[in-house]
Amino acid sequence: MKTTNDLMTLALRVVAVVIGAYAFVALANLANFLLFSQWSVTVLWAFVATMWSTPLIVALALWWLSPVLARLATRGLIAEIDCSGLSIGKLMHAAFIVMGVWIFLFSIAALVKYGLQISWHGNRAYIPSTAWAYLVAYGVRCVFGVGLVIGGGNLARFLLYLRTAGSAEGRAP
Repeated sequence: MKTTNDLMTLALRVVAVVIGAYAFVALANLANFLLFSQWSVTVLWAFVATMWSTPLIVALALWWLSPVLARLATRGLIAEIDCSGLSIGKLMHAAFIVMGVWIFLFSIAALVKYGLQISWHGNRAYIPSTAWAYLVAYGVRCVFGVGLVIGGGNLARFLLYLRTAGSAEGRAP
């Protein structure tokens, strides 16, 4: 039996991990910016520190404050929830759906941005190659997000099969 407080704390900590992971994605994306930019070194390092440290600070604060925020969100009501009907496969399927929607929503905005940038550019001969590269990259991410939503159940079953493959538990009776 889990309480609503425990489940809300768990959900907030999962969000904190996702935000913290974004910091490392932002750092990897900024490597290209650092190498090929014409700006001064001070401005670049300030930009990198801001883009990298802000998600980490938010993630750490959310991780540490998650029990307090969970109590505020549940308004102090402690209700016990029977989680015995939930299987690991159902939880993984739900997690894949949430991550697929998350990836799709964040990628579609960037896809539209770079698509508009390319379409509004007056002289097609001088469209930066990075705009095309980002357009393709975010298009692939959108397809990946939709694929996670559609195939999340099969992926969860496959990963559970791999976890038990070769054991007595994974063999058919």
